Amino acid sequence: MANQTEEIRRYIFRILQQAKEDGYTTKDIRAGDIKKEMGLGNIPKSICDAMRSIPCFSKYDVLVTPPSGNSTTLKLRYYLNEAAPTQPEHSAIFTKGRADYQTVAGHRPKQWEQVDIAFLLNNALAFHDKLTKIENHRYRSWEHCYSFFTRHKSAADDEIIDLMCLHLSNYLASWGMFRGAAFLLQKDYKVHLEVVHLMLNERFHILRSKNIREIAHNDECINRIFELNQKISEIYRRKTTDFENENGRNSSDTLITKILLGVFGCVPAYDRYFKNGLRSTGIASAQFSKRSVAGLLQFYEHYYDDFEAVRLKISEYGVEYPPMKIIDMCFWQIGFDSDTQEIEIEQE
Repeated sequence: MANQTEEIRRYIFRILQQAKEDGYTTKDIRAGDIKKEMGLGNIPKSICDAMRSIPCFSKYDVLVTPPSGNSTTLKLRYYLNEAAPTQPEHSAIFTKGRADYQTVAGHRPKQWEQVDIAFLLNNALAFHDKLTKIENHRYRSWEHCYSFFTRHKSAADDEIIDLMCLHLSNYLASWGMFRGAAFLLQKDYKVHLEVVHLMLNERFHILRSKNIREIAHNDECINRIFELNQKISEIYRRKTTDFENENGRNSSDTLITKILLGVFGCVPAYDRYFKNGLRSTGIASAQFSKRSVAGLLQFYEHYYDDFEAVRLKISEYGVEYPPMKIIDMCFWQIGFDSDTQEIEIEQE
């Protein structure tokens, strides 16, 4: 592997040296292009390691940072003279006027000013566009679940609560929570009954608020999200305790946040695509935590008019989307598109 990295390094060096001799001051190189030109296999780490360590050409800007750090989407701009400043590789973030991910460290409000909010929101519109064009699209399962829980948020009738369990079960199945070794695959829909009763408690009605300016700085709201997180996990652990699992099964952040998104719309679903999309922008932590949720709420507030315009536009189709569902769609679509692009490149 070391010899292959060195071979790639020499290949890139020759490209940069030729560009310098031709009078260019910069040269952009993408890992996927190197892979294709050299006929390499699936070795993105070797390519990326080589790109970051070219002798005599150590000055570069990172134009595209893949969520994983090493993939064929990595793109660097090399400075071909020694006077160019060296810039470290930070988490990427969208900046105004750029189509690619740009390197801007951190996620403080002053750096949120540089976000290309139009590009970000176009991802939410692209996500929702599939619902309007494809009949019975699986994305609608969230709408059905969220709408039913919203209409019956104070339900006491057993039949309504039973239907809530069915809606929740179908929504989770549509969004991948019945795959592989997931414990829900071995349970019927009534496994959610105690969780549904818990979420109907008036204590958690605050989580349905769509007033982002009211909840963005409300510590109690965030505390109740994580109170639910703990209690839901405890319920499922009890429900999965049997002769095969003496201590029950743990509930992933993905499962818990999908439930909270489907019932309250109070947090995005921290699944693989969402986390990769969020990680690639550096706007907030990609780990489900109070800090991350607070950061996303405040980011929405920072671009309140822009987000609200899109939220209201999408809501014209019949379901009033909550703010965190818009956030969810923005970053999920980025992560999905990035993953799809990497697969296509690997198959070239």
